[in-house]
Amino acid sequence: MQRSVTVPARLRPAPAAEVAAALGRFHDGTAERADLRLLTKHYLAVLEERAPGR
Repeated sequence: MQRSVTVPARLRPAPAAEVAAALGRFHDGTAERADLRLLTKHYLAVLEERAPGR
């Protein structure tokens, strides 16, 4: 029996303008769930670029 295995998409840093806007809302206290998700994925991608495999 063959199982279909999906591979998660590689994380990619978000565009600078989107990160800046989301950070602004975060610092203002008006960030929404989508902003937090964008920032989390962005910084995980940056971390992976700087320290791959760690």
